[in-house]
Amino acid sequence: MRTSIVIFGTNDRAFAQAEVIANPDELQRLLKALRARDFTVTSIRKHTVMEHPEPIFINVWKQGRALDLAKGLRFALDVEVGAAKVASNSLRE
Repeated sequence: MRTSIVIFGTNDRAFAQAEVIANPDELQRLLKALRARDFTVTSIRKHTVMEHPEPIFINVWKQGRALDLAKGLRFALDVEVGAAKVASNSLRE
C-alpha cells in the first residue's frame, strides 16, 4: 500500500489529486492538516479487513499553483508522521 499523489497542469494552473493512507491514530491530524491547506476531502474509506494497523484511505483534491499544491501535500504528510504540527489558528471555523 502506498500514498499516491498526482499533480498536473501548468505551473500557475494545476490540479492535485491524492490518495493518502493513514492509520486511525494519524487520521485526525491528517484531516486537520489537509483542511488547513484547503484541500477538498472527497472520500474516507477502508479497503482491507483484519489488517493491523488498520489502513484508512483518504482521497483529496485541490486546484491552484503547482508549487503551492506540492507544499500543501508535503505539509499534510509531515503532520501525519508527526514532523510538523497544525497551528490551531490555521483552521477555519
